[in-house]
Amino acid sequence: MPRSLKLYIAGVVAGSAFALLVTTLQFPVDPAISIGEFVPTDVGIALGIAFWVAVTLITSALPVRMPRGTVVSVSIAPLLASSALGGPAVAVWVAAIGVTEIRELRGRIPWYGTLANHAGVVLPVAVASV
Repeated sequence: MPRSLKLYIAGVVAGSAFALLVTTLQFPVDPAISIGEFVPTDVGIALGIAFWVAVTLITSALPVRMPRGTVVSVSIAPLLASSALGGPAVAVWVAAIGVTEIRELRGRIPWYGTLANHAGVVLPVAVASV
């Protein structure tokens, strides 16, 4: 792998890790993401976050194939919804976990490729949600 690519991947991953840390510490979770009126607030918030992670995992696993062969991931919709409901802190965690693909779990992508793929989603989601 060329040195410039290594530096690029390291920079993107470091920037995304920093964005993940800052948004987690600076922005509170909005209770609007909570699921259920009769469960305690913390449990409802955790269930809401888990719901949006699951929806993002499903949409990441089912990309849309366009007529000329281009593959488009539709996982941006649940990422934006989690950002609107829960705020930036929720959005970056949903992005970090939810964009996991089956081929990453099966080991078809090297670990640094997985890091770069997730970092390439976390940083834009952090900026967009702020």
